This record gives sequence, C-alpha cells and structure tokens, in this order.
Amino acid sequence: DDVAEAEAWGLKDNLSLFPLASYPIEQPSPAKLAQLRAHLALQNKRIIASYGFLMQHKGIIELVESMPDILANEPNAHLLLVNALYSESVSGPVRNEVKQIIAKLNLADSVTCIFDYLPDEESMCLLKLADLVVYPYRESTESSSAAVRMAVSGRCNTAITPVHLFADVASGCITLPGSSPAAISRGVIEILRKNEDDEWRKDRSLAINALAKEIDSRELSDRLLGMVQGHIRRLDLR
Repeated sequence: DDVAEAEAWGLKDNLSLFPLASYPIEQPSPAKLAQLRAHLALQNKRIIASYGFLMQHKGIIELVESMPDILANEPNAHLLLVNALYSESVSGPVRNEVKQIIAKLNLADSVTCIFDYLPDEESMCLLKLADLVVYPYRESTESSSAAVRMAVSGRCNTAITPVHLFADVASGCITLPGSSPAAISRGVIEILRKNEDDEWRKDRSLAINALAKEIDSRELSDRLLGMVQGHIRRLDLR
C-alpha cells in the first residue's frame, strides 16, 4: 500500500520498499527458562502469550474473551499477557477492562498480566516460555508491527490475525481465522493441536527461521549498504 501511494505521486523509477528490521536479542538458556516458569508457577501449562503495548486495537480484550473456549479444549492452557502500558490515558481503560473481564469470566487462575515496561531480554524470556505467541490485532492505520518482530526474533510459534499490517511477516507466521473471540479461540485450539505433530513443528520452525533471517537487522544492513554502493557506482559512471 505504501509503494502504491508513492507511485501515485510519480515515484516509480527510484523507489524501493525496505523492510522494518528485527534486532538480535540474547536468547535465554533452558535453565533460565525453567527457573522463570517455576517462579511464575506455570509448570505443565500450555502457555499462550501476547506482547506489545496495551492498546485498544491490539485485540487483548478479545484474546482474554477467547480463553473460556480454549480452556474447554485445553484445560492446562494459560494466558500470559506481556503488554506494557503506553500511557495511562491510552492503556489505562484497556487494562481496567481486561481486569474486569478476567474477574467476570473467572479467569484469575488462568491469566497472568504483566503490564510493566520490560527490557527486551526479559520480554524475550517470557515469550520463549510460550507454546504460542498471539497478536490478535484489529485493522488500524498502522502499516507494520514492531511488536511481532520480538516473537519472530525469538523464533517463537507466532499467530497473527488477517489484517494488512501483518502482510510483511505472514510468510513465517500462522494466520488465525479472524479477530473475534470465537475466531481466535478456534485458531488457537487448532494450532495447539497441530503443535503436537513433529512434522508440523518442523515446517513451522523452517518458516519462522526463514522470516527471522530475512528481516534480521544485520542482513538488512548488508542489503542497504549494497544498495547505496550500487547507486554511488551508477552516479560515478555518469
């Protein structure tokens, strides 16, 4: 869409779309993950995580509302919300609604909320605990997601909703049927079921690894350098 908009302005021959990068983050050791899982009392749980700033369009409310159906099929499922507050005015009402829904649906024992802003390394540790990281966004005016790149960088099993801002990462992620609670629960249940199959897990690992390499900041830096050097050479020839 951004390219089409620029082309409408007459920028066709000197236009390239450059991906939003992901940045390398230290991966936690198995021992560190085991310690964190025990600290959070999440042993023997099938963890479904979310990540990113807590904002209305990011679908966290719908994700919480999907949990009763998920629990009916996966009694050991646990929702881990790693969603920092953007600001009190933006995120406060969403946080309050999330807490109200958790209480209303009797989900207190099945949802862990972490609304603090964490260093990337701590966020990565939490996401690496998950069987699945879900980005249940609704449509918005955003053109790309930085938050999803955390899960991709960690090579996590990553589920996205079918909205336009995930088009650039869809090749390595699993697309849910929609962004409603019913669609999210249906998709998550299916993914957790498939995740028990060795071949499926192998295919998903190959897909997420390919995407992670494609958008890795080191790979993109080399690509950008090559583009700049190529343009300079053409200018010198003129």
